[in-house]
Amino acid sequence: MVKLFLSKRKIILNLLFQIWLLIFSFSLKANYISGGKINYQSMGNNQYLVKVSIYRDCSGGNSPTNLLLTVSSGTCNFTSTYSMDSLEISEVFSICPSQISVCNGGFYHGFQQCEYRVTVTLPLQCNDWVFSVRECCFINGITTIQNPDSNYLYLDAGLNNLGMNNQSAQLNNLFNATCLGVPNNFNLGATDADNDSLVISLIDIQTDINSFVSYKSGYTGSNPITSSPPVTLSSNTGDVTIQPLDTNEYGIIAFRTYEYRNGNLVGYTTTSLPLLVLVCGNHLSGINCGMATIDTIEATVPFCFDLITYDSNPYDTLTLTWNQSIPGATFYTSSGLNPIGHFCWTPSLNDIRPQPYYLYFTMVDHTCGIDGTYMCAIGIIVSPYTVINTITKEIGINIYPNPTTGEFNLHSEISKVVDRFLIIDVLGNILTEFSGQSKLNIQDLPNGYYFVKAEFKDGNILFGKIMKE
Repeated sequence: MVKLFLSKRKIILNLLFQIWLLIFSFSLKANYISGGKINYQSMGNNQYLVKVSIYRDCSGGNSPTNLLLTVSSGTCNFTSTYSMDSLEISEVFSICPSQISVCNGGFYHGFQQCEYRVTVTLPLQCNDWVFSVRECCFINGITTIQNPDSNYLYLDAGLNNLGMNNQSAQLNNLFNATCLGVPNNFNLGATDADNDSLVISLIDIQTDINSFVSYKSGYTGSNPITSSPPVTLSSNTGDVTIQPLDTNEYGIIAFRTYEYRNGNLVGYTTTSLPLLVLVCGNHLSGINCGMATIDTIEATVPFCFDLITYDSNPYDTLTLTWNQSIPGATFYTSSGLNPIGHFCWTPSLNDIRPQPYYLYFTMVDHTCGIDGTYMCAIGIIVSPYTVINTITKEIGINIYPNPTTGEFNLHSEISKVVDRFLIIDVLGNILTEFSGQSKLNIQDLPNGYYFVKAEFKDGNILFGKIMKE
């Protein structure tokens, strides 16, 4: 009987110890996270450099020296883990030079970006690769989700490497604070090295592959902070507009960026950013850059426009910059309190493509505390001509039938003045050429739109547009 009693006592003590150990070990977890992002870069031969950035709120715990990356594919029945080493830590918060953040021993709010990297060799080609990390835990000061310091942050990126390489999209313009009571306009600066079509969406914050945070009443992934008008996102350009109403809010906004190539999903990435509402002391300012603007321009024709800045406070200093994303384009700004930016570009025929070129402009209203920032994007699609049958319009000939299933005709008189015809796809690639013919055949080409380039004997060049179906 005594032996049995001691045995039960030992079991109870052991159980209490396990419970204490679980509580103690959880209390040791660092509660410091305010967001993060994940990207990958193709290195060739199925090797990918995976990068993860964790945004640390410096008022919390320290970031770890390494993260655990999981690489998996359901269709290829593969799962493996890799250790990611911390390579770089940098502060990412805009404050006055005289204000020292808690990251450096001061009193003002501060954030750090902690970057981790690892090179992964994928053993197979699959259409559902997932790179993912899961790290504990969110900083306790977040006001928009329940029990933030008990929630992990889960980030993932998808890849389809069936017969292709892919560079993941990048969100280059990140923000972590917004100004109370005024429109805060940001552009995420989305770029893609493969020129894939990008679609950006607001998403709920994930804590695991199929788990999400529990938002407090009134908050969701698409409504991450109190704003009037509500938070808006342009899915194509990455323009975000927020006008916060409450200085006591500290939220997180999460995005997923999808990449499409020829209509097929080839990858995605996720990004979570802190949203701290501060009183900036800025007056209303901005530029005449419309949100989600996309213009179609003609190749070889100069395209220019001006950006006008404004600020109601004559003592503020404004600066206007762009991302220099188009070689050969020019952008300069005037001097003065309200600088004017002048952009010009003359695209060549080699610049023709169906995907927009995105210009990202940033105007900063410099004050002490936090700069007021206005970011916007303008998309430019370069086309040979926007009018079908331009040749008909210019010199009185006819392209028929249009659309065509293969053969089409030009007026017989055309052979007297045209040296040759070129068939060009929407990317500007020359597919075939004809000389001295009035009947052309594109039967071997895939269905879609093509351009007929007429090179005249006197040196003139004109375009026509035909559809094969």
